[in-house]
Amino acid sequence: MRDFKECVPADARAYYTELFKQRTSTERAKYDAKLLTIRNAIAAQGVRSSGHADGASWEAKADFLDAPAIGYVEDVLEVYKERELALTPVICSCLVDTAREFLDTVFRQQLQLSADGMLGFRLLNSCIQEMATRKLSAMPRINILIEKARLASVKVKRSEVPRNVTINNSYTQNITGAHDNVTMTGNLAVQQQYTANDFNQLAVDLESLRHALGAQPTTVYAEDIKSLGDAENAAKNHDQTKLQSYVEKISKGVWEFAKSTGMEVSKQALIAFLRTHSIPLS
Repeated sequence: MRDFKECVPADARAYYTELFKQRTSTERAKYDAKLLTIRNAIAAQGVRSSGHADGASWEAKADFLDAPAIGYVEDVLEVYKERELALTPVICSCLVDTAREFLDTVFRQQLQLSADGMLGFRLLNSCIQEMATRKLSAMPRINILIEKARLASVKVKRSEVPRNVTINNSYTQNITGAHDNVTMTGNLAVQQQYTANDFNQLAVDLESLRHALGAQPTTVYAEDIKSLGDAENAAKNHDQTKLQSYVEKISKGVWEFAKSTGMEVSKQALIAFLRTHSIPLS
C-alpha cells in the first residue's frame, strides 16, 4: 500500500510522520469512544447482539476508516501550505491515488477480519454487498479538499510580487504564471542566490517536470530526464553550484514542453536557462 509521506517533500517527511501518528491516535480514540457508547447501549437493553447493533458498529467502523484517509490528506496539504510550496499535478495525483488505495486496502481488510471472526461484531450481508461503493465514499470529499488547496496554491503564486532580474541586452521578457516581468538590461549584475524555500520549491517543480517527461511515449527526453533528476537532487541538497550546472544541460525542448502543458517552474531555473540559451520563453 502507498504511503502518504511519499507525497511530501523529502525534507518534510519526518515532520509529516509525527502528524501521521497524531492523526492516527486521535481518530482511534474517537472510534473507541463511539464503539463504547454503542456497546453500553446494547448492554443496557440486556441483549448480547442484534442486527441493529451490528449495523451501528459497522457504520462506526466505516466512519473510522474514512476519517484517517481524509485527515492524512489534510495533513499533507497543510505541510505544503506551511512551507509555501506549490501543489503540482504530480503531487495532487499522488494524493488521490494514495487515498484511493488506502481506502480500498483497509476496507478489504475488514472483509478478511469478518471472515476470520475477528471483526468484533457481525458484518451484515447488506453491508458486504454495499462494500464496493461504500469503501470509496470519502473520495469526493478528498478530491474537493485537494482541488481547493490546489487553487489556493495557484492564487498565492500568482499574487507574488515579481522581482526584476538583470540578465542580457535590453529587452523585457514576460514569463507566464507567477513569474512576470523579468527585465534584461546589460550583463548579469548579481549572482542569483537561492533561499531554502527557493531550493525546496525548485526541487518540487523539477520532480513534477521529470515525471511528466517520463510519462511521454518517447525516449527523446532520456538525457533531459537524467539532468532533471540530478538538478532535483542538487536542489534537495541545497547545492547551488551543481544545481546551476545540471539546469544548464537541460534542452530547449524541455522548457517548451513545460510551457505547452501549463507547468510552472521556479524562476531560478528559468533565469539559468535564459542566461545559457539566450532565448525568449513568452
